[in-house]
Amino acid sequence: MRLQTREGIERAVRKMQRFAGLKETGILDNATLAVMSKPRCSLPDILGSEDLLRRRRRKRTIRRKKRYVSSGLSWTKTNLTWSVSGSPSLSPHLTPETVQTILSYAFKVWGDATPLNFNMLRPYSNGPAHEADIRVSFASGYHYDGYPFDGAGGTLAHAFFPGMGDIAGDTHFDDEETWSHGDYSGSIDLFTVAVHEFGHALGLSHSSAHHSIMRPFYEGYVGDIRSYTLPADDRLGIQAIYGKRETLHIVPPVAAPTPRFPDPFPPEKTRCFLVMMTEMVKIMMMMVLIMVVMLMMAVVVKVVMIMMMMMMTICPTSPDPSLPDRCQGGFDAIANIRGEIFFFKGPFFWRVQQLGTLMSTSPARIENFWNGLPPRLQKIDAVYERTDGQIIFFIGNQYWMFDGRNSLPSYPRPLADWGIRDVSGRAPESVGAVFVWPHNGKTYLFSKGAFWRFDETEGRRRLESGYPKPVSLWTGMPSEPDDIAILQNGDTCFFKGTFYWVLKRGEMDQETVSQKSIATDWMKCDIRPQENPLKPDWNKEVSQEANVFAILFR
Repeated sequence: MRLQTREGIERAVRKMQRFAGLKETGILDNATLAVMSKPRCSLPDILGSEDLLRRRRRKRTIRRKKRYVSSGLSWTKTNLTWSVSGSPSLSPHLTPETVQTILSYAFKVWGDATPLNFNMLRPYSNGPAHEADIRVSFASGYHYDGYPFDGAGGTLAHAFFPGMGDIAGDTHFDDEETWSHGDYSGSIDLFTVAVHEFGHALGLSHSSAHHSIMRPFYEGYVGDIRSYTLPADDRLGIQAIYGKRETLHIVPPVAAPTPRFPDPFPPEKTRCFLVMMTEMVKIMMMMVLIMVVMLMMAVVVKVVMIMMMMMMTICPTSPDPSLPDRCQGGFDAIANIRGEIFFFKGPFFWRVQQLGTLMSTSPARIENFWNGLPPRLQKIDAVYERTDGQIIFFIGNQYWMFDGRNSLPSYPRPLADWGIRDVSGRAPESVGAVFVWPHNGKTYLFSKGAFWRFDETEGRRRLESGYPKPVSLWTGMPSEPDDIAILQNGDTCFFKGTFYWVLKRGEMDQETVSQKSIATDWMKCDIRPQENPLKPDWNKEVSQEANVFAILFR
């Protein structure tokens, strides 16, 4: 290898800058480095006479190395054949038929300016295609012509000048490049490079003209291949070798069948498009599968429901004997809690919204809802929610206070805390009913035909004087109600057995008292209620009703 002096390097840089149309400084500045980093043809920019003579002497002994011959050499005939083997492996959208079409247009560019005619031979492995004048192929790395490719970037292709060797005119494209048809970043336009390389295959060397297709550097997409024509410098150069075309140029047909010319589509966008389409197809198939499964499930559910209805019709089932029957009434306690009305029976309860909607026909267990009540609870006697939100449960001679669903630590406590005594001075053993009346904010507690009134408005319980009083003061109401609840509109409901009575908005006038069925109105049972076992006493005197009114509201 011959060493170069500093002056020799500067001369080479100036020569390269002059050829590239740059300012001749002899320095590797940014503009020079940018040009040097461009993809390019692997032929040298300038063929020196010493190199030319050496190659001419060696052409008969090393046939595969004959490449950089004089641009004065040319084909001695005007009817040339060409063939192409394969297609770019990194560009699946460029099929062999598409590559043939692009190359035929690249040859047409030179044929339009010269008397040369180009005819494609069918690409048989051992047929006429092997004997074509110009053989086009895609190769990578070392490919047996003595001039290996360098991978993606760098050199893009090379072609051999016309001459006596069997490799004359052959054109090789680097298969490790990403080839495309059109102006797309990240890829190389096959048509642009093919026109350049076929110029070498016809005898032209590199040109320093600014707009020449024979400039050594890849300048990008040159335009629509169906209308592209040679720049003036290239047209004059090729016509200096072969002359002008005097007759109409008719392009021989490409190997049948000629494909419809494809729309430009870059490889990176092809991959993106294919991935996107694949994902969309997967999503659509999944949606279709889900719809089919849902449809099948709906059909199965419908069939199962029909079969269950048929089985129930043929073999009617009996209710679970371990659960209480809500339609038979006889509730242990009924209370307003958190905006709903709770019906307690045994260790179970039902919930009814204020508008009368039964939450579920199946009861829930009390112990699963409130924590801290006695284990294996059988029943509760009464329950109510205080004005401060605390919930009180009465069971036998004890009571529990709950903050939400949890019992407070110091409970249960004895019923004696309430300080109630009957007319004989004895403390009751249990509570029958309790509620807070919204018309005066007082708490009423019932037991054994008597009732007491408490003031709990200031956070403490105070038994008012003058109590107990007989339940009979509540005209028309049962003497020992199961429990009492308040409706959203202010009406007061007394419950007993399978019936309930309504006191309209706290008014004690007997005409406002009415009797209804618990089963049909509250439990949504389709049954006829039994005869009322309790006949309201309509013979009470009006003076007594007035006295009750005064007692309740004073």
